[in-house]
Amino acid sequence: MISDMKESVMFLASYPPLYRQPYSAHMFVEKYMFGRHMEKERVMEFLMQTRPPHGADEKGENIDVLPIIGPAYIGKSTFVEHVCQDERVRNHFSLILVYSKNCLKDETAAGFRDNCLIEHQNDNALEEKLLIVIELSGDVDDETWERLYLSKRSMPHGSKMIITSRSKEIVRFGTTQALSLKCLPTEAYWYFFKRLAFGSDDPEQHPKLVSMAMEMAHKMKGSFMYAHIASALLRANFSIKSWTMVLMNLREFMEKNVSLLGEEYPDDLKDYPQCTWNLTKPKHDEYFMLYEICPRRSGVEDVPDITMMDLLYGCAQPRGKYEVLFWKSQIPPYFNYVCTCETVICEQ
Repeated sequence: MISDMKESVMFLASYPPLYRQPYSAHMFVEKYMFGRHMEKERVMEFLMQTRPPHGADEKGENIDVLPIIGPAYIGKSTFVEHVCQDERVRNHFSLILVYSKNCLKDETAAGFRDNCLIEHQNDNALEEKLLIVIELSGDVDDETWERLYLSKRSMPHGSKMIITSRSKEIVRFGTTQALSLKCLPTEAYWYFFKRLAFGSDDPEQHPKLVSMAMEMAHKMKGSFMYAHIASALLRANFSIKSWTMVLMNLREFMEKNVSLLGEEYPDDLKDYPQCTWNLTKPKHDEYFMLYEICPRRSGVEDVPDITMMDLLYGCAQPRGKYEVLFWKSQIPPYFNYVCTCETVICEQ
């Protein structure tokens, strides 16, 4: 069909592509950081800004610090990784370091850099500039931060620092206004979930399935992680019967966990465990209690063989306490989200 199209293809390829977001995202939505375009430009502006040599701000800081805050699993690490992958950033900084131990309490100025991962090293950089990314789960006390100030002062001129956390308290360490990552707008999240659930199928050809998918998207409240899990369940069996089962179980999941924990947004739970069950059984004779979900870097830390899908479809039936692979991200930094689980047999 395209044997006579060689010249046409060459002609089109000679022009730079015009990307339209989110319209082109349906082709690679699972392997692309969806949305966050305005946020990225804000961070890029911060990173590319330069101050006069030996300049300092009103706090006496000679290193610019950008705090990024947001709830758990909102995509802070993924967002920063996406920024660090940008060629403009990699050409601007000679070294990009990432500290991901979540706690600075026992760190010293002398040993801090030794505990950082080298994200990127540019040996051809015209001048030495460092970008240090610090990933925290909570707050850090002022004494610890001041102790690490010595390591900041030893950084070359033009270096930058990004600190991420769930805690809003880290805002006080910033030399510029903090960036707050929130859930996607309703319309953008619906587009994202629709593309995951329907893939290359045309949603307009399945109005009943679209109606069910919209309700699921509404109940998941902007959670990226639950969007991927729910869409995998839907794609496993593209039928009204199967989608109805998934929707009914999602309703029950939300109702049961809201009643237990008083929380409605599944990715911002501060109390554990959550509770789920085998989706293929009409009667719940056992529950899976899901404890804290922890990200592990791919290729660095081991991950369990049992997946969340194995539990939900009854492909694995472990007992006692064990770990499951809750979700595996397809985009950098390719986190494996591991959850500690416990099987609880229901009393008859």
